[in-house]
Amino acid sequence: MHYPILIVDDEPQIRRLIGLLLSEQGLTVLEASDGVSALRTVREASGKISLLLTDVHMDKMDGIQLAREVNHTFPAIPIICMSAIPADMLGRELTDIAFIQKPFSPAVLTAAIHRALAGGVPGSTGTSASPHGVCDAEARKEGLCGPNGLFLY
Repeated sequence: MHYPILIVDDEPQIRRLIGLLLSEQGLTVLEASDGVSALRTVREASGKISLLLTDVHMDKMDGIQLAREVNHTFPAIPIICMSAIPADMLGRELTDIAFIQKPFSPAVLTAAIHRALAGGVPGSTGTSASPHGVCDAEARKEGLCGPNGLFLY
């Protein structure tokens, strides 16, 4: 059984576009416009969310705080943060969270999501991430790592 993917972004056009892309691939999606409503959605679903895809910069609760809250309560939910700001400029806050930089192509997003669902995101039990979310040699060969050693997706 597959649970929905929760897309969190304060820009409705981005949520809709990502939701459409994922729906066309047969995935079920939920949407939230900020971290507070996303956290409520995750709690109401009792953690039955396949993946959390969240923007970093939002009002009320940012994506990094949301990721920390979700990871604390529901550590099995893979999380991917996204931002137009490069991961290395966001600092240490992303050292154990998968990251995708906006703008991204549908192929890059799809690959990141499938990799996360397969367990290959930082902090999960996948084989391409160390316990600290730093890329290993296999991930570097696949071109999934940025200059800071974090996953690019």
